[in-house]
Amino acid sequence: MRARNIKPGFFLNETLGTADPYLALLFAGLWCMADREGRLEDRPRRIKAEIFPYRETVDVQDINGYLTAMSRMELVIRYAVGEKHYIEIVNFKKHQNPHHTEKKSLIPPSCQGTVDSPLSPGEYPADSLIPDSLIPDSLIPDSKPLCPSADEQGVENAEPEFILTKKKRKLTGKRLATFKAFWAAFNYKASRAEAADAWMDVPMMTDTLIAEIVAAASREASRRPSLLAQGKTPKMAQGWIAGRRWEDENQAQVVTLSAPMSKAQQRTEANKENARQAAERIFNGKN
Repeated sequence: MRARNIKPGFFLNETLGTADPYLALLFAGLWCMADREGRLEDRPRRIKAEIFPYRETVDVQDINGYLTAMSRMELVIRYAVGEKHYIEIVNFKKHQNPHHTEKKSLIPPSCQGTVDSPLSPGEYPADSLIPDSLIPDSLIPDSKPLCPSADEQGVENAEPEFILTKKKRKLTGKRLATFKAFWAAFNYKASRAEAADAWMDVPMMTDTLIAEIVAAASREASRRPSLLAQGKTPKMAQGWIAGRRWEDENQAQVVTLSAPMSKAQQRTEANKENARQAAERIFNGKN
């Protein structure tokens, strides 16, 4: 672990301020674990041991979920070079000034590897992290990570302010922000233009409904590896939206809640309710 600086703006950051407090604490802890280039090994078990050695309420699965949320929020990049998995903190050198005697980084930069799936098989993000993916990109400061080569050339990789759908419609504004939240949660990157059309066709999309859809999409993503392992074909995003599959999820929850729940199930349901309420606060402009 290394000594790092925390600026007052850290506590005023709207993205971190509306996230799980453990996520914000973990993010600061990553700075202390990272080398002078803002890179470290992507080893959730070791990260847990270094940053939360005495927190029995935080386990390795939680750490992996928090890292997944940070990746979706574009605070960090999770990537692989060969068989090694790493984390790179976005804009680390802009906010930190490592001591000149610190050893040079032995970890290759993210642009030399491939962006890694934020979840390994069998590992799923904590439900309490779902609202973090609902935060529009406009609220995330410095959310354009660049490879050193692109940075040196002054290349901008900003996304356009709209998505052109398959039917040549423009998805903009709040619908665009909420679609990005769904797209990240569903995590099946195929036929985005068709999915954008289906998203535009959903009527009366309230903040509560958005939270329900994104939560259900996250659960769908967590089940997908198992479906693929069984040789089944998972639902594409556009079909999932057009079929209003989140309503199937809601019905399943009613059946589950009618039976006695274990402590783990009670915790999951509580996290889901917290996610719904947090999403409503975010989209209503409340902290």
